Amino acid sequence: MGRSRLSALLMPEGVERGALILLVARGLRGMCDGFIAVLLPGYLLALGFGQLAVGLISTTTLFGSAFATVLVGLAGNRFTPERFWHRTRRMDVHAWRCDIDRRL
Repeated sequence: MGRSRLSALLMPEGVERGALILLVARGLRGMCDGFIAVLLPGYLLALGFGQLAVGLISTTTLFGSAFATVLVGLAGNRFTPERFWHRTRRMDVHAWRCDIDRRL
């Protein structure tokens, strides 16, 4: 089975494709957390929140993200990838429906 050039550069021979997907996902999550850690406090300060409130909101946001990551990591092995994506899609559709209902 042939490997893509990117996969061949990033991962040693014999490593499953899922490992690259996991590393990319973790990198994206880290990047998003970094953006939130920088942009959220600045935005809240611009809205007029005090420094203590901004610190508490930022800390809680990042702690919640870390907690959610741990929970997904603990529960992730219980589902096949197909079942996990199916459940994720159902949550997306439910959130979309709730947003539509709220707007009506």
